[in-house]
Amino acid sequence: MKKSIMLLVVALLLAGVLLAPVDQGNAHADPDTDTDDTADEPDQDYEPDADGDTDSDTDSDTDSDTDSEDATENMGGDDEAGSEEEEDHDEDGDELPDEIGSILLIHDSSVSGEDVGRMKNFATYLRIDVIEERIDFDSRYLRGLDTDVVQDVDYVMAISRDVSGLDVLIDYVATADLWLNGKEVIISSDVDKRMLKQHSLVLQKEASPDLIILTGLKDSELAWNATLSALVQKRPVTEMLDDRNVEFTTVDDRDLDDIPAYRGAVTDTILKVSESNIPLETLKLILLLPFAATIVTIFRNIVGARTYGVFGPAIMSIAFLSSGLVVGLILFAVLLVTGVFARRIIERLNLMMVPRLAVLLTMCCMVMAAAIAIGIKMNSQYLARLTVFPLIIMAMVIENFMKTTMEKGILDALKICFSTVIVAVVCFLVISIPTLQAIVMTHPEILILVVGLNILIGRWKGLRIVEYLRFSKLIKG
Repeated sequence: MKKSIMLLVVALLLAGVLLAPVDQGNAHADPDTDTDDTADEPDQDYEPDADGDTDSDTDSDTDSDTDSEDATENMGGDDEAGSEEEEDHDEDGDELPDEIGSILLIHDSSVSGEDVGRMKNFATYLRIDVIEERIDFDSRYLRGLDTDVVQDVDYVMAISRDVSGLDVLIDYVATADLWLNGKEVIISSDVDKRMLKQHSLVLQKEASPDLIILTGLKDSELAWNATLSALVQKRPVTEMLDDRNVEFTTVDDRDLDDIPAYRGAVTDTILKVSESNIPLETLKLILLLPFAATIVTIFRNIVGARTYGVFGPAIMSIAFLSSGLVVGLILFAVLLVTGVFARRIIERLNLMMVPRLAVLLTMCCMVMAAAIAIGIKMNSQYLARLTVFPLIIMAMVIENFMKTTMEKGILDALKICFSTVIVAVVCFLVISIPTLQAIVMTHPEILILVVGLNILIGRWKGLRIVEYLRFSKLIKG
């Protein structure tokens, strides 16, 4: 039995290493990584065509012979671009290293490291400097970014699945007291355009950029190409987006005059929070937690599922936001098996309950440290970036599991643990909806509806769904 459990622990650890996707687009990575090594050499397969789409064909030998001409024609298409290339050569025929512009690129894991590498390669090929900043759950703020460098960029582009890209930009300009006048900001996100526009008014009021352009996440690559084209051809980004048939929404100072007084008060409050060095991502998690608690309430009072309290599954879903759902589930399974295995060993020592739980927690911490070390060794970014936050949350659930095991037995503890994980996954799927995250930031009054919904659920006096299934034969008879 012990050998089987030990083999299961090893298998789960290996599965966590192999299944966790390796994200190579780390903004703070070592300059010797593969992404940066190829930044000086243009990617011949990444070129916008006449419609703004990227050409990824690799089976044509003639494309590599005409890349320079195609890039010039696609980005300019006239003699002016050709004359600019001639001026970029000195008397000896060597190309001058002068840059024509710069872009600050902020992105999360929704953009793969390979895509970021191609984007940077093509920008370098066009002599456009790219300042890349990657944002993660536990580091969603811009660290060590020189304000003088940001003031010199021509465009700022944020690509993120939710509002995190916009939030970190707001935090940065608010804490650094930085103005973006004279610059345009492009935001690509899966958030509903109306909600994203309301939230972007915070950035407009704080930094006053010339224009904020909002596009969908699926159009982020086209928006990037349009920005590069705008720099090369000295044309507005909006015109380049129109040429590529990209849907977008704009925000400027005129939109600030149209917002009602209450919306203005919410905007000012968000700015005060950001100026106080409190990350907006922290505020967002606080506002999302009641939604997770409501999901737990529905499962307990209406469905009839048993969980380790209300706080356990709700806060566990926040831990999944930190580590990722797949990695979080694998990590939880490993910690759970470790706890069961350690308990059988500790039982022989006849310890009291509190010291026994402390020993179990210590062993879980050792497994967590081993997982991080393996992630660093195997270059698995998801494991390497695990922090103490998900460990603490999952260790709390493991503690409840051990208590239930001592009181009711291993089978009953496993049933409650399984229900807890299922409810936590549902909570994660709800609170990770990008539009919901924007709604709680722009309309915090929605929490009043959450309170009303919980009051209605609390007055529920009917049978739970599980009880209907349990007594189905009796009901039919």
